[in-house]
Amino acid sequence: MTPTTRALAFLRKERAAVLVLLAATLFLVISTRTDPEGGDSAELIAAAFCQGIPHATGYPLYTWLGGIFRLLPGLAPAHAMNLSSALFAGGALFLLALAVRELRGRMLAPAIAAATLALGRPFWFIGTFAEVYALHAFLLALTLFLLFRWRRTGNDRLLLLATYAAALDATHHGSALLFAPGYAVLVLLSFSIRPPAKRFLAALLLVPVAFTVFAHLPIRNGANPPINAFDEIQTKVEWGL
Repeated sequence: MTPTTRALAFLRKERAAVLVLLAATLFLVISTRTDPEGGDSAELIAAAFCQGIPHATGYPLYTWLGGIFRLLPGLAPAHAMNLSSALFAGGALFLLALAVRELRGRMLAPAIAAATLALGRPFWFIGTFAEVYALHAFLLALTLFLLFRWRRTGNDRLLLLATYAAALDATHHGSALLFAPGYAVLVLLSFSIRPPAKRFLAALLLVPVAFTVFAHLPIRNGANPPINAFDEIQTKVEWGL
């Protein structure tokens, strides 16, 4: 079965769930703000526009992705960045429903549950203006989906991708580290026998690879962008903050 055939079969089987999630994502997109929120949000928009360095931790991944979204035609930088949050939040809803589908076999009930998040003020808020939280939710949901799918299929490539996604999430937002013990327990409990050392080694090697995104900070600091919190970040690192 080709990837296209599998995708079509999935859409036929789960079309109701997909429509529910598309409606939730559309709700976020329609209610997206067109102007900057102010504070950190305005700083992040400006940093993405000039590929600068916002406040600690510098958010290099968010800045890179924001640089892509700002290229969308016909949109002001603030609107484009706010729209990115809506799309990341919608993607998180899809991935969360897919993750539960790996455990339960069907998608409609988890899709409805995930879609209700878009109607709640906390999730709606982070999904309608430029901030780092929607991307954090997307990477978290992606990690869970990859781990649950690896657990079901035994495909070790999925474990490697999950490790990389989790490490990227940790570079993006420090709270991702709180999920690391849970990830570790899930992986260890999923092995029926002691896993080969190569499997762990390959996964662990992807962690420092993910952290290379921070090379953006000294590189862009050398260009002296208009938004530049490099000295602040360096001071906090030196003080262990």
